[in-house]
Amino acid sequence: MKLAILSNGAPAMLEPLVRNAGLAQSFAAVISVDAVKIFKPTPRVYQLAPDRLGVGTAEIGFVSSNYWDAAGAANFGFNVFWINRPGAHPDSLGAGPGAVLGKLTKLAGLVAGH
Repeated sequence: MKLAILSNGAPAMLEPLVRNAGLAQSFAAVISVDAVKIFKPTPRVYQLAPDRLGVGTAEIGFVSSNYWDAAGAANFGFNVFWINRPGAHPDSLGAGPGAVLGKLTKLAGLVAGH
């Protein structure tokens, strides 16, 4: 299973954060919107992930704690896991996440069999 980051952040910010956290070897890619010069939830941004990882849209499990990002990714066709720590009510933004988790640690149990 490949892990990647798809962020609205710039490479100059993302790369040192990942490296200094000791996570550089954990990710197959750190993908920034800088490549397309527009921010999420624009579909062109989400398309960066399947293009860079060489997998189909439906093969991607997208994780976010931002509902707007989860909704954008679901509308794009990703399998979405929304990390809803505070128990917030979802916005009315069309397609929603496939799973809602109270904390990130619950994700491993859902994807372990895949």
